[in-house]
Amino acid sequence: MTPEIFTLALAGLLHVALMLLYVAMVGLTVPLRDSVGNRDQPLNITGKSARVKRTMNNSFEALILFAVAAICVMGLAKSTPQTETYALVFLLARIAYIPCYIFALGPFRTIMWAIGLGATTLMLIAAVI
Repeated sequence: MTPEIFTLALAGLLHVALMLLYVAMVGLTVPLRDSVGNRDQPLNITGKSARVKRTMNNSFEALILFAVAAICVMGLAKSTPQTETYALVFLLARIAYIPCYIFALGPFRTIMWAIGLGATTLMLIAAVI
């Protein structure tokens, strides 16, 4: 297993933790009958719960692209110290992104998002060069 794939596994676990946080937040803000129902109507969540949901959705989007990068690096045998660093930077940026979004730290959230996307993009470039 390459370090990039190991980091992908860690990023997946981070996403699972974020999903569990979302479930917990919804449990605190939405009546149980609504949260365990069929959800024919969208849940009415606001505030931090809504930000956790948006964070979770953004995390999933970032995870998909990072997975492509990590798999390409591994599959093409392009793992290098640089790609390992890009993977770590991605993970650290995503960890930092979560509280920045939940606590509405606007400029820092955008910076962490850009750092994570930049690291993923550099991994993709390294895979195809």
